[in-house]
Amino acid sequence: MPAAKRSADHSQTELAAVASLDWAGLAQRIIGCRDCALCEARNQAVVGVGQLDANLMVVGAGPDVEEDKQGLPFMGAEGQLLDAMLKAIDYARAPVGEQRAAYLSSIVKCHVPEGQDLLPEQVAACRPYLDRQIALLQPKLILAVGGAAAKHLLASDEPVGNLRGSVHRYGEQEIPLLVTYH
Repeated sequence: MPAAKRSADHSQTELAAVASLDWAGLAQRIIGCRDCALCEARNQAVVGVGQLDANLMVVGAGPDVEEDKQGLPFMGAEGQLLDAMLKAIDYARAPVGEQRAAYLSSIVKCHVPEGQDLLPEQVAACRPYLDRQIALLQPKLILAVGGAAAKHLLASDEPVGNLRGSVHRYGEQEIPLLVTYH
């Protein structure tokens, strides 16, 4: 069955299986995922990084080329800017001194080729993984970094500029969600 078709056909059994995974099982499932075409060109799936009981979850669109190579989200110049932003509010990727730790992840777990937007089947294939990460983490706040992350977390086509500056709510738990530029 083609990967795109597989991602559109997540059965209730598959969704229930993901919903019951612990952190280790979820990471294994993500690393072995073949549910959409993005897996074909990846070096490795990017699960996420950070404290597994963090109050703050930062979500981007998906790994870039460098993140795909390193297996870590938010690397390079963008990651350095995010690190500086986190430091300004006493957060870090990992606790340092008095800083609190955040957890960093993305909508999709495999590299999206440059210049391509996330396709609905790619988001659908990875969404159970992100939903499970959020359920396991139970963050007090989600920060959506960029338009693609905001669009898919909020099911909105509003531009980032219109979404910034307001507190939105995510999911049944109504977790506060803020939006910022990528």
